[in-house]
Amino acid sequence: MKDFLIAAMPGEEAPAKRLAQAMGARVDAIRIHEFPDGENLVTAPAPATRTAVYCSLDHPDPKFLPLVFAASALRDQGAREIILVTPYLGYMRQDKAFHAGEAVSQKIFCRLLSDAFDKTLTIDPHLHRTKSLDEVFGAGRARAASAAGLLADMIGAGAKGAPLLVVGPDEESAQWTQAVARRRGADWVVMTKTRAGDRQVSVMLPESAEVAGKRVCLVDDIASSGATLGEAAKLLLARGASSVDAFVVHALMNDAQLAALAEAGIRRIESTDAVRHKTNTGAVAPLLAHELKAMLGE
Repeated sequence: MKDFLIAAMPGEEAPAKRLAQAMGARVDAIRIHEFPDGENLVTAPAPATRTAVYCSLDHPDPKFLPLVFAASALRDQGAREIILVTPYLGYMRQDKAFHAGEAVSQKIFCRLLSDAFDKTLTIDPHLHRTKSLDEVFGAGRARAASAAGLLADMIGAGAKGAPLLVVGPDEESAQWTQAVARRRGADWVVMTKTRAGDRQVSVMLPESAEVAGKRVCLVDDIASSGATLGEAAKLLLARGASSVDAFVVHALMNDAQLAALAEAGIRRIESTDAVRHKTNTGAVAPLLAHELKAMLGE
């Protein structure tokens, strides 16, 4: 691609290179020097007229200021359009103030990103009451790609024998559940979740759901602690599932939480590389390349 560059934030060089290869684009690195007092000096490469900055915003707090500094440095050097490519977009949960004094972090965070970047590309943001990113970024300023097809490909056809059942662990997972099931030609069902805290959840399965003897694949957009997946697996196995696997777009669980999921009976867990994680098996570069080309009018 002519006059286009992908600039990678530190730690994002490998996925940025995969995206650049998928697009036939140039890639370069953004450098950060940390001073003894913790402040950062950000150095951006010479930009193209249109430049994308690659930075997945899991654990966003330490990444945010260097990211904004990088965008400013690119613009100061002549970049006319700067696109943020952030496969995981943080701070999407808090979309309203549930108690007096709470900051609505989704609205604030997206506004700050909009001030620094002309457009934003992400994958399956964790939206609740917000129906579209247009509501928080402005019309046409952000694009959300769906990884449902990638999840379906990760699941594959499976072994012969046990029929496949695709299960969503809560109502919000319905869109991925249906899309994956359609692509695999499988039955699907969605559970009901009740949350009592960050790691305290309970799930219910419709009594009409036919689970016994089936190979169950749980699908969801995000697994933060894995608590919901674990409770879902226990219930599904109690209802007679022959096996339970889990496929998620964004995996954030730590080693202890992964061990707890194995104890809950989940045979294997796979995720896309939207967030770097030991469970990564699905590559988002082709999906991002397709969406980014559309944004660029290619």
